[in-house]
Amino acid sequence: MEIKYALMKISPFDAKAEEDIFVTIVSKCYVLSEEKNILQNGKSKKRYGVVFPILYNKKNNPTFDKNGVCTNMTFTNCLFDSYEDAKKIRDKEIQLFLKRKAKEDSKNIDSVLETYQKVLDDAFSYEREIARRTRHLKVYKEPEIDIISFLEKVSGNPREFYYNLSTYLTIEEKEQVKQFITKGCFNCVNVCCTVESDEKSLEPIECYGWTNDELIGKELLSLKFKKRK
Repeated sequence: MEIKYALMKISPFDAKAEEDIFVTIVSKCYVLSEEKNILQNGKSKKRYGVVFPILYNKKNNPTFDKNGVCTNMTFTNCLFDSYEDAKKIRDKEIQLFLKRKAKEDSKNIDSVLETYQKVLDDAFSYEREIARRTRHLKVYKEPEIDIISFLEKVSGNPREFYYNLSTYLTIEEKEQVKQFITKGCFNCVNVCCTVESDEKSLEPIECYGWTNDELIGKELLSLKFKKRK
């Protein structure tokens, strides 16, 4: 199973607390699922099903039903490759918590921080304990490699490589890829085009005669790797 860092909300350790307080800490987690939802505005939002290896100070391994589906997942919108990246977001959430409390109690942040300092200290102590008990879990960080540049180098002839890639597409598939390319006379290789450049509309032009299999192949590869992220 893939291991990442995520934010976990925990209740306070101070039994005398008279209100529901949840403090954000950082913990490693097992990644069990990934969902992608398309919003009304057309943008996408991901949600990840995770299991935190330590929960309520007890070991917490993923459990599965008879169909192999994890039954003890919680969900988060963000995963991190490093503790430092997760900590930045954790600190922002804590600051928002303190500002909200200051506004509710009509106090300044320093005064609120003094009130909740023990809660935060206990939470950070628990965070360190989780880190100690999960140090054997290794977080996988995807190598920072420019795959497209790498393929261009190993192919020996990038232009021919992209051209050959486009030949595997049907006419309909090519039309779909062309939608993502800024088209114009400057990158069209249609030598049979009979329309003069000054007679065409300004960019972006919709010319049914536009073609460039090299660019189509390159854009296809780019779209494939964008989908993986």
